[in-house]
Amino acid sequence: MDGMVMWIIFGVIIAALVIFFAYAAIKDSIKNKKIKKEKAEFELEAKNFYKKAIIKTNVIIEKNQKLLSEFQVSIGKYKMSELTDTTRDILSEQIKEKDFKMFLIKNPEYATFVQNYVNLMDTKSNNWLKNNKNELSYFEQLKTDLDQEFFNQAQNELSFEIEEKYEKQLLKNSKSS
Repeated sequence: MDGMVMWIIFGVIIAALVIFFAYAAIKDSIKNKKIKKEKAEFELEAKNFYKKAIIKTNVIIEKNQKLLSEFQVSIGKYKMSELTDTTRDILSEQIKEKDFKMFLIKNPEYATFVQNYVNLMDTKSNNWLKNNKNELSYFEQLKTDLDQEFFNQAQNELSFEIEEKYEKQLLKNSKSS
């Protein structure tokens, strides 16, 4: 009888260990799948944000070039400093965004993008054609590499946003001058 009780206790302990290890393995498997799914979602969000950042940057470059080409010394609507300050402020505002930091700055995959972006931001925009040809061609190349349908759709949406930012910032900068 004592031997039988011992075998029952031994069987219960073995069963408990098997259940414990099975539970731990299943729990780890579910946790790993969840982590993998979250990582894939994060990478997708980062890629979409990167594409939009490319488009925004190109829209800013184009808007800046347009304003500079329309610039007239002394009789123009804006001073040169207002135009260059506005462009720098918009680029600075964008780089300070939470998503920009999370998806681009902290991700080594986008280090070249960030470096070129910072180079543009740190140079007065009226000197870009002279001093930042590499950066401008880099952003132009990124733009041409994008899916054309996505680019057209996002550009329409983001152009309006950048236009509004320019108007607000130019108004703010012209009042402070």
